[in-house]
Amino acid sequence: MFQYIIFLPNSLVLKNCILGYSNIFCCSKYVNLIEALTKNGIEIKKESDINDWLDENMNSEYNENLTFDYENRPELNKLYIYLCGTLYFSAENYTRYRLNLEKDLLLLICGNLGAKEISVEEQRLNREEHSAKLNLNVENVNTEIENTKMNEDSSKNELKETYSLDTKTLLFEKDRDTFETELFKKLQSISINYKEYYNICSKLKIFACKRFDLRMNTYSYHLEQESKNEKIRTAKLLLSNYGLGISDTNNTIVNFSYNYNIVFYNNDELFFYNKLIDDTKKDIFVKLRREYVINKKMNLRTDLNWGGDSTEILKEVEEYTKRKNTFNELEKWYNEDSKNRGELEEKCHYIKNEIDTIKYLKMLVSNIKL
Repeated sequence: MFQYIIFLPNSLVLKNCILGYSNIFCCSKYVNLIEALTKNGIEIKKESDINDWLDENMNSEYNENLTFDYENRPELNKLYIYLCGTLYFSAENYTRYRLNLEKDLLLLICGNLGAKEISVEEQRLNREEHSAKLNLNVENVNTEIENTKMNEDSSKNELKETYSLDTKTLLFEKDRDTFETELFKKLQSISINYKEYYNICSKLKIFACKRFDLRMNTYSYHLEQESKNEKIRTAKLLLSNYGLGISDTNNTIVNFSYNYNIVFYNNDELFFYNKLIDDTKKDIFVKLRREYVINKKMNLRTDLNWGGDSTEILKEVEEYTKRKNTFNELEKWYNEDSKNRGELEEKCHYIKNEIDTIKYLKMLVSNIKL
């Protein structure tokens, strides 16, 4: 994939370029522009080649097309920079979109590594001397409009996010390779570009590996957006000189700065809830027990004498005996005494898992086989 690419209009296509580029056509007026852009490592495509080029570079593994500032087609006379996966961003948006992608990915990884709380300090820092020159080149007549502006200001915001323990983390996978495999599955379910960006961002990989291997309790992750790129400035100047854009001289060093202070749950707490989540998935009685406890707490707010409702657990106990082909024995026991079903329902207040279910059934129903 080309790191830098620009698409020029067919109005420039008049005759074979004298420079001998097999895939470039241009009138002599733009020969120097084509040569200068190419020497600066910028790939050039003409408008009529866009469809074929997009088809050739479609991501066949995931059947997804390239995007340009998240649009399906590129604009003409605009420099695009390749980030990863299917993502091209224009020179004006590249640093901002890259920063946003890393922010989103950081939060997703934190959630999967047991983050408890994340506080974000956002600082907007603008120190710039801005000079813009608009060059309109029509029929060899040049019109220039120049604007220069100096600006310096800053602002600071603080945000905070908190995470619950209701989802399973990846912190207890058997090794780092397994951790990354499971992480990639989750990331790809959202966007294929998350996995691709993780693989090219050493800072994110170091953070994830340090948390997985070293189990640190806190971490500070710094992000900042820089707008200084000589290749971008050169391309804009060249296009402007040929009446194809705006010459923009901007000395801004940093536009946005973010400091993420991450606090993690302790390992024992995470391990307990991870095991509980696993048990809930494997054992329906664990899930019903959690629902029973929550329901009881809610009802105790309005009725201090509320003793709990074990109806759903009793229903599942009966379904359990059907799956084990022992419901006939249970039904026979019910028929022996009208109080027996109520006695089993009473025991259901104490059932926490499948083991408890077997224990109480055997205690109450003689000769039941489980």
